[in-house]
Amino acid sequence: MPAISKLLDAAKVAEAGERVYRQHYQQEYEASYPGKFVAINISSGRAFLSTTLREAIEDGRAADPEGLFHVIRIGFPS
Repeated sequence: MPAISKLLDAAKVAEAGERVYRQHYQQEYEASYPGKFVAINISSGRAFLSTTLREAIEDGRAADPEGLFHVIRIGFPS
């Protein structure tokens, strides 16, 4: 059963990240940064923007090693 629990937790992280993105970043980022990646810390609401997925996550982890992040490629359906 732990695998199902992890999937549900991952779904909750994704939902929270999408919600923060829509409320605070989507309009500006989709106009200015299409194709880039943003890692959203679901606890703080901070966004870490980069040209690569890896850099976005690394920047987020450097700022908050304990954070939970949802990554979005800007302008692409998630």
